[in-house]
Amino acid sequence: MIENIELDKLDDIDKEIIKYLQSDSRATLTFLSKKLNLTRNSIKYRIKNLEARGYIIKYTTKLDPKKFGKRVTAIFNFNVPLDQIKSFANDLKKYENIVNIYFTTGHYSINAMGIFENHEDLNRFLIDNLSQTPIREYVVSTVLEQYKEQFYELK
Repeated sequence: MIENIELDKLDDIDKEIIKYLQSDSRATLTFLSKKLNLTRNSIKYRIKNLEARGYIIKYTTKLDPKKFGKRVTAIFNFNVPLDQIKSFANDLKKYENIVNIYFTTGHYSINAMGIFENHEDLNRFLIDNLSQTPIREYVVSTVLEQYKEQFYELK
């Protein structure tokens, strides 16, 4: 059984494990044990503990959308009535083109990001999928150049 440890407490070894896994989520227990001078079982226990405590949520591979023909990134800002935000967000989740959805403060209640093959594909998405939704107002911006994109990293 994994002991209940305060969520805000990470020791230096846990931090080092996280850093290695951030740079290569496929790092083996053998590799980590050699780098950190610990047994494989100790590393395995610590990783399971970090997962159970919610520090490590998921292991993933980052893909380049352009290699898959997705050349247009769009940022959507939607003004949706408060009583329909959750259902609208759940509807957005169904579209494979939509990769991020946020409930936000300010004039627009939902912020989302989508990736599309081209501007025609984006227009088709707007007309075919969003014309019958409770959107009061929206703004769509397309990304011209990306300067930085990353997930949270432990430094």
